[in-house]
Amino acid sequence: MNMMIRIKNFLLRPVRKNIGIKMAKKLGISYSPPNYIYAERLNPNSLVIDVGCADDPDFSIHVIKKFNCKCFGVDPTRKHFAALKKVESDYTGRFVHLPFAVANKSGKLIFHESQNNVSGSIMNGHTNIKNDQITSYEVDSINIMELKRIVVGNDGKIDFMKLDLEGTEYNFLANTQINDLNNIDQISKN
Repeated sequence: MNMMIRIKNFLLRPVRKNIGIKMAKKLGISYSPPNYIYAERLNPNSLVIDVGCADDPDFSIHVIKKFNCKCFGVDPTRKHFAALKKVESDYTGRFVHLPFAVANKSGKLIFHESQNNVSGSIMNGHTNIKNDQITSYEVDSINIMELKRIVVGNDGKIDFMKLDLEGTEYNFLANTQINDLNNIDQISKN
């Protein structure tokens, strides 16, 4: 019996996914591979912050191409700097790299860069940090308020913020004051 239910669910998965995508579109929600979900309220005047953009800021590039909005890619990983500089050059005025770690406190932190994977982290317990060869170095960290000041000043609006903090997203959000998230329209955890 249990096997029959599993087979039925497996066979119906594409149908349910298709219905889910159609419903999302009716609600104005978009899905973009590999795993980005957002409400389609972006436009050429929108500001997007892509925290943890890595060396291939695919979400930033997607929304630049689709909406012509301005993106700020935030990533402290030194091995990504050359690739992000090229993206800045390719999308002049639309993409800006900010070489910071986003954390609950501004200051200095130790960042662990994986030599085997794209992702590094400030979290000692991250899988890549525990299992890979790493290079550790000090980076500048900024909190959410400092990041907002850099991007939009004290009163500006951020239309979308994507968070990919390699394991520290939940701790970061849990320790962020709700007022610090004012003027951020959408937040997504990657």
